[in-house]
Amino acid sequence: MKSYSKSIKMHVEQFWVMFFILQNLISFEYDLERIIDDWVLMGFLVGNDFIPHLPHLHIAHDALPTIWETYKQTLPLMGGYINNKGKIDMRRLETFLVALSEVSGMFYVGPFAFI
Repeated sequence: MKSYSKSIKMHVEQFWVMFFILQNLISFEYDLERIIDDWVLMGFLVGNDFIPHLPHLHIAHDALPTIWETYKQTLPLMGGYINNKGKIDMRRLETFLVALSEVSGMFYVGPFAFI
């Protein structure tokens, strides 16, 4: 593992623990840094001060765990990582977004339900 500051190293270790199981499920080389690249990209889906979130991805309502789980389920099916050294593989991104859209219905209950 590369040399990181203490706080960054803690986050890298958390990623390693969360995605360790994928090593046995994917048919391509496991690369934690590529997973982190994908995670940064997916982080934009929940929005920030400048970019709006997707309608069903509210950070206060389990958006991050939903993205994690969807990514872990779809990564073995994609045949590689979404972010390829700064270039987005649109086919893989589509696979991920289609799977994410399938779980979006559960977010339209409770405070976000349409009447």
